[in-house]
Amino acid sequence: MKQSPFPPSIAAIFILSLAYWSYLGTTTGMIIFFDAIGYESLGRMIQTQGWVSYFTNGPNREGLYPLLIAVSMAFEHITGLAFVKIMAIFGVIILFLTQALTYKILRLLDIRNGICILVLSYLALSPALNNTAFSLFSEIAAYPFVLGILLASYYAWGAIIHNKKYYAFSYGMLLGILLALATLVKGVFECIAPVYLIILFSTIFLTDKQTIAKKMMAFILCAVAAASLFYVPITAYKWLNLHYNGNFTVTNRAPWMIYGNTARRMEPLGLKKIVEALAYAPGEGVCNSLFGQKECDFWSFQESDRLGIKKLNELNNQHLSPKKINTTLVGLSAQKALQNPFQYALLAAIEGLKMFFWESTKIGFINYPPWLSKIYGNRIFNNGLRLFTGLISLVAVLSLWFQARTPQKSPLGFLMGVLIFLYILFFSFVSVLTRYALPMAPLYLISIGIWLNSLSSGGRGWGLPSERRLLRARWGNPRTGPDDRAIMPPMQKITDIFAHQKLTFSFELFPPKTEEGYLKLLNTIPLLSDLKPDFISCTYGAGGGSREKTLGLVEHIQNHHHIPSVAHLTCVLHTKNEIKDILTEMKQRGVSNVLALRGDTPKDQPNWIPGKDNFKYSWELVVFIREHFRDHFSIGVAGFPEGHVLCPDRDLDAQYLKNKITKGADYVITQLFFKPQDYFDYVARLKKLGVSSRIIPGILPITDYPALIRFCSMCGASVPQEVHDIFRPIAENHEKTLAAGIDFCLKQSRTLLQGGAPGLHFYTLNKIHPVDVIIKEIL
Repeated sequence: MKQSPFPPSIAAIFILSLAYWSYLGTTTGMIIFFDAIGYESLGRMIQTQGWVSYFTNGPNREGLYPLLIAVSMAFEHITGLAFVKIMAIFGVIILFLTQALTYKILRLLDIRNGICILVLSYLALSPALNNTAFSLFSEIAAYPFVLGILLASYYAWGAIIHNKKYYAFSYGMLLGILLALATLVKGVFECIAPVYLIILFSTIFLTDKQTIAKKMMAFILCAVAAASLFYVPITAYKWLNLHYNGNFTVTNRAPWMIYGNTARRMEPLGLKKIVEALAYAPGEGVCNSLFGQKECDFWSFQESDRLGIKKLNELNNQHLSPKKINTTLVGLSAQKALQNPFQYALLAAIEGLKMFFWESTKIGFINYPPWLSKIYGNRIFNNGLRLFTGLISLVAVLSLWFQARTPQKSPLGFLMGVLIFLYILFFSFVSVLTRYALPMAPLYLISIGIWLNSLSSGGRGWGLPSERRLLRARWGNPRTGPDDRAIMPPMQKITDIFAHQKLTFSFELFPPKTEEGYLKLLNTIPLLSDLKPDFISCTYGAGGGSREKTLGLVEHIQNHHHIPSVAHLTCVLHTKNEIKDILTEMKQRGVSNVLALRGDTPKDQPNWIPGKDNFKYSWELVVFIREHFRDHFSIGVAGFPEGHVLCPDRDLDAQYLKNKITKGADYVITQLFFKPQDYFDYVARLKKLGVSSRIIPGILPITDYPALIRFCSMCGASVPQEVHDIFRPIAENHEKTLAAGIDFCLKQSRTLLQGGAPGLHFYTLNKIHPVDVIIKEIL
């Protein structure tokens, strides 16, 4: 059955998570200590003295989280509830939103339901994530912005590919706003944002460079909107700092932290120091147990802070301006790093590993309920959990980077890999604390979900089959926006899919004659769509007998299931004006893919002969479509590996196929056949003639031997002796025939793919089985 967008098991996870967070919110006690004291002070300053005081006494820390504290303090005056409890309520709301956005991304990636439950459950129970919700640290505010950046950039990509200017502009604006908000929580995003945007738009351009010129306006609108909505508010914020305190900056911490970290890294280095750095990556406890606290303190943030603050005080004593101090600190950092860039890069990479060991029961300062305090205080539990989640996060992210190093695997995975990489890269310049890694924690959990999904799929790639395909997000009705099941925006034209995918899988359906059959097909289409076909074609009765049903099915598949669809069009019995009217209606109804066929003469008109106002051959139909509709339609034609029933000469039939391509056809779908060598020989004949278009083999799974014999006798396809030998003895046994048919089809399909076939087009006969088994086995 088609997966529900919100299965009961997932709903239960959300309800239980909310209950658990609410319990923690009412039973924990927030302790204001270390950095939390600064945040409380800044929040109170905004609440009591306003923003002018905040900027005048700055530059201070990023302003968004102190604003949230100020709002909580304002509610404290209104409700009488302590602001720390109000902050806990905000924490629960943010965790709930984070969980919802995480599930959204998991669905987009087609992660299996059981793995979704596992990821969402751990997100709900994670000590580190819960700790940020009930302590006074800013990381909690970053979670939804990070996930939102990923989704907004993903959908912006989709809008550009589909040339949806309004949506491209809207998602570009949203992306810019989210990047700005993330910067006002974690200043490092000021560095990440421009690089991320450059990578995003460069990748869109390069992966779609064949057609990007036609979508340039959408591309420009999106890029300008994203850049503007990021830089305008951030520049305004920095200007306020400049105006009130003389510092054109977002926060007060970066320059001296960069210097302190650089100075520490450029101390004399030996093998023992390198091993200490590696031991410190999983946590100071590992390093202390191996080398002692004195040796390991060198790799702590306290040592970096000591060196950075010492240099900052020296410069302050020289009565330099704030701007001069910052530029001097950055310049000195660069000089030190360039003294030995290899050493600096090596230690940056080693210390970057700290970003993966994000889990901990001891991040903020909280009084937990006694039973939970006992669990969290257990050293084995804390260290074991930290080590386990760190290692599995590292493995999952490395797998993500490897598998999604190009967007052809998965645009969403690619963007997630880029975001994680940039965050780790830019944070490696400053001190890395456990809690600094937490904004990436939801992405780590999603990466783990992808990795587990790959393992559960037998290691045949990462994610489900749809994750292997480029640009598969599917846009539904423009009023509703992208579909939840998207991977990237769908391509309405089959030729667009071919431009980005070397391999496609597709199905053929036919309009049933009876109302009962039609309703049955409507129930089958969702099951077929769950197999993630690249497109679905729908046949057309001679003379237009099923015309309305064909177009209705094509519309239904495109609009309700968001799968590119191909309408068959036969010209037999039709006049040229009728064909023009049909094509005009197709265009008006949003159909952009046509399979141009001559068609068979109906049984009730066996003596029909085409006149001057009719088409005699399918190549004439191709010419007519190109003349009257230019490039609106992507045109497919039929191919016959064994020769056409009216033209058994295979070489001459290949000449006829070449003529169809020359006249304007884009690709070929073959008639059914059973010997792969017939297909390979056919392709070879066509290549000799200079045909380079995609030739997709048509495959009919055998489920009924007598029916197969009758069908092949009508269409002219031969039945090899091997098929007779296998299926004739079991013709009366449906189960054995079905099993043998699956085995035969799998063998045929694998031979074709191994031999270089660019995909498979299955004649489903309007049934889900056995195509579902075959597709899953092949992928």
